[in-house]
Formats: sequence, structure tokens, C-alpha cells
Amino acid sequence: WFNPADIDIKTDEKGRILGGVLIKDGKEVIYGGMEKMSKSKNNGIDPENLIKEYGADTARLYVIFTSPPENTLEWNEAAVEGANRFLKRLWAYCYQYREELGKELKIEDLDPKHKKIRHEIHEQLRSAHFDYQRGQFNTVVSSAMKVFNAINEIEHNFAGLRNEGIRILLLMLSPITPHISQKLWEDLGFEGKIYETALTNPDEAALKQDEISIVVQINGKKRGEITVSADSSDELIVNTAIQNPELSKHLENKEIKKSIVVKKKLLNLVVV
Repeated sequence: WFNPADIDIKTDEKGRILGGVLIKDGKEVIYGGMEKMSKSKNNGIDPENLIKEYGADTARLYVIFTSPPENTLEWNEAAVEGANRFLKRLWAYCYQYREELGKELKIEDLDPKHKKIRHEIHEQLRSAHFDYQRGQFNTVVSSAMKVFNAINEIEHNFAGLRNEGIRILLLMLSPITPHISQKLWEDLGFEGKIYETALTNPDEAALKQDEISIVVQINGKKRGEITVSADSSDELIVNTAIQNPELSKHLENKEIKKSIVVKKKLLNLVVV
């Protein structure tokens, strides 16, 4: 058995490993497939090398995000680079908007788009609280990435919301990527030490939605989405779908036999 670091690996056009040769003498070796790391098979990954190349936070983020604690982790170099790219994007984003942070959030000034963004931020914050409590750290990272996607949609004149979103995101990531989180926390001017700051509780007002998007299926196949009031009755949801121009063309010359509404998520129309 030879360590992967000692092999010049050959792959096909899709990146699948075909075999390789020893770097030191050029002799061909046979690829044995995916194996569990073990000393006897000389296939362990030295975390020191990973930390030297990418940093400790990338190593932590990759290991935590890739697999739940109870599952076996399949090592993937490309995924390590993906974790590193995420942290670089976060760093660049924070410094891009550094000068406009610290602004006060005025909820009454948010338009429908930014109310929806704030809802998503606090929805993911609620999920992170739940997942931290049950030790499901990989899904905390997933929630943090969704928060980052949400704050990327914030427009320039909503600096207060951006400030709130970044603060929440750094607190979510702090136990997982402590070094970059603390550095950004200090440089962006947030008070205190991040490791001494409790994770913010979600704002119940932000979690309430005035409008929701409903996926519409016709005979089980997605045909579009509609936007309705959050307290709409099933009848109103069905009527809104029927009157929607993009959906109505799929209902021409057909009879609706049954309508199934999954609360706040889905409408399925059964037609013949």
C-alpha cells in the first residue's frame, strides 16, 4: 500500500481514478478503490498538511460539513477546496461592505423583498439553534451557507439588514471556524469577543410571513409557483392557481377531480 501523496495519479476524462505510478521510481501501482483510512494501508491524511495549505478553519469546516458525526467521512480533495472557497467568499464579502456596516436596522423600512430575505436569515438561525442542541453540526454549516446566500441578495440601501445578517452568520460559524470568525468580528467592529457572545435568538416577528410561495403540481408534475397571503384558505389557493396564466394553459379542456394542499408548501391538482 502506498500513500496517495506518493502517487502520480492517472484519471479519465471524468476524473475517475484509473491507476498511477510511484513518484520516486515511476513504477506502476494498482488503484484499490475507496478504503477506510488505516495505518496498515498507509492511506491516512495528515491534517497538518491540510492545515498548512488551507488553514485550520478550512479543515474544520470541511470535516464538519461533509458528514454527520456518526457517519464515516469519505475524503474528497475537491470538497476541501470548496470549503476554502466559501471562506474566501465570506472574507471578501465582509470587507466589500465593511464601511457600511454598523447601521441600525429599521424593520419598518424593509420592502417585501428584504422582508423575505430577513425571514430566510432568521429561519436558518432557528434551524442552527436546533441543530447545535442535537449535535448535528453539518446542518449548521448548511444553514450558514443559506444565510450567506440570502445576504448576497441584499441591496446597497439596506445596510442595517446586511449588518444584522453578517453578525448572525459569524455567530453561527464561530464554533466551527473560530479563527476567521473572530478576525472578521473584530475588523467589522462588533462588540466584545465572539466566543463570549451567545448565538442570537431568532426574531419571531421576522419568522412571520405576509406572503408565501406555493409550488403547484398538476397530476404530480411541477408546473409553477404562486404567491398568496400566508393566511389564505385552501379554496383561495386553488382559485389563485386556476387563474394564473402560466398554470391555466395546463388546465384547458380538463376537469379538476381533486385538489391537495400541503400547508404553506404545495398544491397538487388532479385533473382528467
